[in-house]
Amino acid sequence: MTLKKLILAIAGGVAVIGSFLPWAAVTFFVSVRANAFQMGEPLPIILAILTILCGAAGILLNVLKEKQINNIIKIKNAEKLPFFVGIALIAIAIIAFIYVKASTNGVANASFGIWLIGIAGIVTVVLPFLKSIKELDKVVFGKPEKAAKPAAKPAKKETTKKK
Repeated sequence: MTLKKLILAIAGGVAVIGSFLPWAAVTFFVSVRANAFQMGEPLPIILAILTILCGAAGILLNVLKEKQINNIIKIKNAEKLPFFVGIALIAIAIIAFIYVKASTNGVANASFGIWLIGIAGIVTVVLPFLKSIKELDKVVFGKPEKAAKPAAKPAKKETTKKK
């Protein structure tokens, strides 16, 4: 596993964790926070479930090897799937942000659960496109997927000395 894949898998995990953290916060004299499941309405619950699915997909797409992914998903260009997972996470964060503001008439603020989902989506979308991050593909954790064969040593030339 390369460092880039590790970072993308962690971003998927952050998205899953963000679905259980508070999404809305109201502060008057006391701070009250609620996650998507505590809001009691169907849209936040659906968004939280979609976030969990996208985060789990982000983890699996970066942890599994390409051969394993192709055995599970019969799609051409499966390497583009993490990009679409990131776009979905960003869309979920934007919809959740707008929903929290609209459903409470601006009284509640979007809390850090939504922000974490949005950040995870941005990292998932932007990280593969950064040119300076190309070095992260060279850093390998664990066993490399394709082990490089050592170069064969040239045979020593034997010189015979004539007396």
